[in-house]
Amino acid sequence: MANEINRELGWDDEVSQESTFTLLEEGDYQFCLINMERGRHTGSKNLPACNKAILDIAILDRDGNKLTMIRHNLFLHSSVEGMISSFFLATGAKKHGEPLNISKGFQESYGRTGWCHVYVDKWTGDDGKIRESNKIKYFIAPENAPKAAPAAASTPQPQQTSFAGWGAGTNISNR
Repeated sequence: MANEINRELGWDDEVSQESTFTLLEEGDYQFCLINMERGRHTGSKNLPACNKAILDIAILDRDGNKLTMIRHNLFLHSSVEGMISSFFLATGAKKHGEPLNISKGFQESYGRTGWCHVYVDKWTGDDGKIRESNKIKYFIAPENAPKAAPAAASTPQPQQTSFAGWGAGTNISNR
């Protein structure tokens, strides 16, 4: 079952995959968008109800190997438009100073790499224990991305990445 796309499990199915949770240290990491779903934010103290993009983002090491997965929400609201633009800039779907259609931006970002800043989020669970997980604080435009390894002569640019066997499929569409 480890090679299958995410799917619902039945009561008589077997499970064999164990937890692959990895907590990363805060820092700048390369990422790849491997899945996007359309959703709805119901509203909160800081943000009114609005559409949202639910992103499954693979965090990669410098050799392009998956370290962990982060689920990240991009809220489609004018008050956070800069975060949406920074995501598209990071993947190379958007150019500085040029507008970009949101649906087209996600289609062009699918499977592409970019850079983001990951931090450790701490919270108290219902059981009173302190928990930790990784979250993305911001996305980094290619010109501000960490420099390539000494063997490479140029700044890392967004690129297409294969993610066969990562356990997620595309859900990027104009639905």
